[in-house]
Amino acid sequence: MPEKETDKSVRRPLAKTVLAKLAQVSEPTRNIYADRLDELKPKNATEALRLLSEWEGRRAELALTERLDERERKDAKSLEARVISLARRASSSKS
Repeated sequence: MPEKETDKSVRRPLAKTVLAKLAQVSEPTRNIYADRLDELKPKNATEALRLLSEWEGRRAELALTERLDERERKDAKSLEARVISLARRASSSKS
């Protein structure tokens, strides 16, 4: 009987529809969402798609309501850090 793998680097395969939706999201947000889906382990593709939709909506809402400061406007690394922060906050918020 093979041993059950507990390595975190081994991900559960996602449905094609979920992968297609993730492909529409740019990095690094896509990686954050994939990690979060792996943690939450949705029961089916419909639930995973609902989560992705909620997170994208929340991320867009946060991006519209929180102004960029001058440093974020001019520095690509600061802007990327902001994108990562918004994606993490969106995927961790409870609806």
